[in-house]
Amino acid sequence: MRIVALSDQHGFLPGVPTCDLLIVAGDVCPDRFGPFMAVHDPYQQQAWFDRTVRPWLAAMPAIHKVLIWGNHDWCGQMCSFRSDTPAHARSTDLQILVDEGTTVASARGAGRELSVWATPWSNPFMRWAFMKRPSDLERVYARSPRASTYWCRTNHHTGMATALSTSTHVVWSTSAAENSSWRSREFARGS
Repeated sequence: MRIVALSDQHGFLPGVPTCDLLIVAGDVCPDRFGPFMAVHDPYQQQAWFDRTVRPWLAAMPAIHKVLIWGNHDWCGQMCSFRSDTPAHARSTDLQILVDEGTTVASARGAGRELSVWATPWSNPFMRWAFMKRPSDLERVYARSPRASTYWCRTNHHTGMATALSTSTHVVWSTSAAENSSWRSREFARGS
């Protein structure tokens, strides 16, 4: 299964290589809309997401697309995206994961699938979206299924997504806005 994952785009929406699964792991939205900050008007950020990110995702050459909010994605915390949750999404064009998982079937092998569980929450860091105290984070992480083969959370202190994987091939960019070159890394089972 070929996986492309990126994070910290802040409004920069690059092309990606063909893949089975595209993971957008936090901070897809810009912070500022003219003189307004998204924290003060998350509905403006939501309108930008609907107008800009949805068509971008629809055009990406990926069979399954998963998005996890980040600390700059105020609309994800303050607006409703219920129709994009795995339980309500009508297709695999976009599934937004907040403390939940989904299953992705591989186009290359009959019966091959990958489970993904993700959370946007992180340790408190300044005054951003999706912050929880460490004791609250422990409860969130405790609810994650142990059988997930790909577990993802945003990590706001390092500016990149944290991914623990037992899949065979992952292609990613640590920060799409700063690094347009793609890097790949083979993961051994259990790493």
